[in-house]
Amino acid sequence: MKNQHDEPLALPDKQAVRLYHCMPLSGVSYGVLLPDPAFSDTDFLPAYRWAEERLGFFPLFLAVGPEEAVSMTGYVNQWQRYIGTERKDDGTIANVYRRKGEFPNNVLFVFGKEAVAAHEAVFTDYMAWHIVLNETMNQHLHEAKIGVQAVRSLFKKSWSMARWYNHSRKALHDVQLLVPRLDLRQAQEVWVRNKSTARKLKAMGFANVKVKRLPVER
Repeated sequence: MKNQHDEPLALPDKQAVRLYHCMPLSGVSYGVLLPDPAFSDTDFLPAYRWAEERLGFFPLFLAVGPEEAVSMTGYVNQWQRYIGTERKDDGTIANVYRRKGEFPNNVLFVFGKEAVAAHEAVFTDYMAWHIVLNETMNQHLHEAKIGVQAVRSLFKKSWSMARWYNHSRKALHDVQLLVPRLDLRQAQEVWVRNKSTARKLKAMGFANVKVKRLPVER
């Protein structure tokens, strides 16, 4: 008897609203992904903990919208050579670039809207999320001062799911979705950086794996 995940899923239109989650290849397995705070960036962890207190679960983040919304996930950053600056011993500032072998290998999972349970899905305004990030970064969680208006702007609790999805079509970098778990087997597409990674994902059981490189903004 075939499993429901054995059949390839139909590829949706690029302009359709979809959900996108990016993660390192090292963390991928063929099954249900659960969030692990141990893998979180230490600078952003207080913001994630703030969300956890509000939602009752430690969140996984998905970008929402047509294909242009992928830029919210950081998938393209794995091709970025320039990563910042550093102060040298003589006091001068120098640019820092990744060298061969230092580039990350990230995988992007693309889902249809039916992949998340409606009762678990919490939509947020990505622009308002930056308020939470800024207020909690490098601070103790309970020292953060996030006002009532910021919380309202973030969650927009009066908005229906349909309104969030409609908004994501117009504001291509505005809507993110927080969930407590994600079944990676339900991905309609899986994007990877090279053929070697594609072979590994296919061997795990994933269908519709695509080698897809995105241009880096200069």
